[in-house]
Amino acid sequence: MGSYAYILVAALIMTGSVFLLGQHHDTNRANVELGLVQMKQEARNAAATGFSLTMRELARDQDPWLVASNYEVGPQTYGERSATYETVVTIVDTVTGDTLDVVATGTKVYTTKRGEGRDTTHVIEARIARGILENATPPAYRYAIISDNTLRIQGDLSVNALLPGMNADIHTNGILDARGNSFLIEGMGSYTTGASVSNQQLDNFVPDNDWNGSADNVFERDSVPIPDWDQDQFRSDAQADGFYSTDPLVIDGDALNASGITTIDDYAEQVLGMPPGDYGLTEDDPFLLMIDNNITFDNAVYLSGFVQFGSTGEIDVLTHGSDDGVFLSYTADLDNQIAFTNAGIFTTGNIRIEGNATIQATLYSEGSITYLGGTHLIGGQVAKETTFHGGGTIDIDWVSAGSGVTEYFDPYDEPIGPVIVAYAEW
Repeated sequence: MGSYAYILVAALIMTGSVFLLGQHHDTNRANVELGLVQMKQEARNAAATGFSLTMRELARDQDPWLVASNYEVGPQTYGERSATYETVVTIVDTVTGDTLDVVATGTKVYTTKRGEGRDTTHVIEARIARGILENATPPAYRYAIISDNTLRIQGDLSVNALLPGMNADIHTNGILDARGNSFLIEGMGSYTTGASVSNQQLDNFVPDNDWNGSADNVFERDSVPIPDWDQDQFRSDAQADGFYSTDPLVIDGDALNASGITTIDDYAEQVLGMPPGDYGLTEDDPFLLMIDNNITFDNAVYLSGFVQFGSTGEIDVLTHGSDDGVFLSYTADLDNQIAFTNAGIFTTGNIRIEGNATIQATLYSEGSITYLGGTHLIGGQVAKETTFHGGGTIDIDWVSAGSGVTEYFDPYDEPIGPVIVAYAEW
């Protein structure tokens, strides 16, 4: 082989070596870049974990967000490869406590081939505000029974929700006093002042949705405000578009049935003398009936439609047989999990239910509600005081109050958790 051939072979070998060396460097560079991307992703995952944990703590706290340390987390290790996360919270609105800033930092530490320690970080920064659901259902109307003072449960009392899978909870801002062992509450029981409930009686609280886990289904909690009924506005609207009187009102079911009166519209026109119109046909426009005196429901009163009875006196439900009561209407579509009352009975005085009565309505009393016999209530009740005398079987099928029924009570804007107003990450 000539010298030129040897030179050519050597050149080819050197060229190949250079090419392979270049490939090696390119591969190393690609591996380094891939490693950095993976490190950055692990840092981001850590930052996202810290951010989510802070959001969880914010969602749990229904009180004003005023103490930053309550919501900060970390530094904590994330995963198995030494990534860490940490959040820092800054309260923006120190008066209402409904706005704050969150900075979540994820850090991934790694060691180079030379043994040098390096790290990469990822930062998530967001401004958080408390979301508000305006004109929500007042908390008191989320209970089958709620009382401001002592709530005594006794006798053959059964409380359950009309909708499957829902709890029929009861609450008192006073003392929960259980007597005997023949009652059944298919929901939670809560109290603010104290409770007299034995271990055996605890077994009678059987919620469909037992979110309390292994803890007792009777527990202490903060007081639930009993909403004020705006009787002045109710009276004004009843005078304008409904019916108003200062005389006592007696609604005799036997007389109505004999006349074929079964709807609020018929009752308004034929009994109360209202001009022809469409009364009580929609939830948004219930018929308002305000009596600055006593109201008595006698015998079996059947009146379908959307209606609200208001009184500043006593309300009595009188029965003379097992089929008597106040049969107003409610909406129920159990297949689609919809149920609410179409009727409300409100008073600044007391409500007394005698005999074996069926009542289809939401009851509200600024005094007391007293059950003197066997009663079947399809609805719910809110009262300063509640008494079950145990004179018969009392069944309560809880149905939440419709939006029209709660219209004349204190407006309630419900906190619904943290909402991200501004967000950035790098």
